[in-house]
Amino acid sequence: MTQKPRVRVGLAPVVGRLRSECGGERRKAGGATRPGCVVCGMMLLSMAKDLPRKSSPRSRRAAPSPSGSPSRRVADVRSLQLEVAARRRELAILADIAARLHGQEDVQAILDNTLDSLIDGLGLRTAWIFLGDRKDGRLRLAAHRGVAPAYLDAVETQGLGECLCSEVFSSGHGVVARNTADCPRMPTIGKGLEQPVAHACIPLVFDGPSQGVLNIAALPGEVFSDEELRFLQTVGRQVCLAVEGARHLNAQRLHNQEARALAALNKGIGESLDPEAVLAAVGRTALDVLHVDRVHILLGSDPRGLTVARLAGLPHPELREGQTLDLTALGGSLHRRALEEQRHFAVEDWAQDDRVNKDLARRW
Repeated sequence: MTQKPRVRVGLAPVVGRLRSECGGERRKAGGATRPGCVVCGMMLLSMAKDLPRKSSPRSRRAAPSPSGSPSRRVADVRSLQLEVAARRRELAILADIAARLHGQEDVQAILDNTLDSLIDGLGLRTAWIFLGDRKDGRLRLAAHRGVAPAYLDAVETQGLGECLCSEVFSSGHGVVARNTADCPRMPTIGKGLEQPVAHACIPLVFDGPSQGVLNIAALPGEVFSDEELRFLQTVGRQVCLAVEGARHLNAQRLHNQEARALAALNKGIGESLDPEAVLAAVGRTALDVLHVDRVHILLGSDPRGLTVARLAGLPHPELREGQTLDLTALGGSLHRRALEEQRHFAVEDWAQDDRVNKDLARRW
């Protein structure tokens, strides 16, 4: 015996407003009498529970059927996997840089560790960092990896020259990392490069003016993607923050040293009015407080005729007390600038600073 499909039935009276053509008779609908209304008919709704239910347009939109070929879906999955792997690699590099820079107080170590982490993590070969002096707007090569020795020799003898990095730094603009394909330093800057390659140029900026420029060369025939440039920009901010922190700490330490030096100098001089005693106290205090190897004090206002007034520390290979010096003839450009401009100059590495006379620094 064939079982009939079960049917659900709903009944509802059709109630309308009282009209004259309906006779005006009041009826009961569902047990309740509504004044002014009459029962005009009935609506029946049925649904067979065992029959397939037709989906509504809303349900069809909520669950669309899968589209695209299997090969396209495989390609999409592969692309997503590559993106995830790239982001994991970038997070690993950032973690490595953070671990290397944590508690680091030396600016040179910060720059060297950052380049090592980037080169190792990205599988690249060439990177370099320029740091600048906001007072004179000049850049210097502060750290490098994979740079050609011939280029380093040219920088030492001729300076950096003009390039886009100098323009970005001096103008204070360009806070976004970018691919650079027309660098005049290419391909001579890279060790083993035979043709120019693109490199990322990342301003070292963190809530203030630019501190320098980080450059990292891509492999031949490649450029950095937008995601990689944003990642390198994050690295640049991290480096800039570490450098600023180290400089602030060094400045605070120098301030404390100066305070101790003044106290020691006052104690050493006392009430003496003897110039020789004052000069001896200055030299001795500089050795004790600043922990330097050699101190020489030059007196005079004309750079062409200065007197060596005091020598302290290790014996000097050329200078003698009472000797007269001509800084112009000697080529002591930075000494002359300090005297003429009445300002203080600090040189972290004279071999890398193009303001310094390398021959004179090597001898002195």
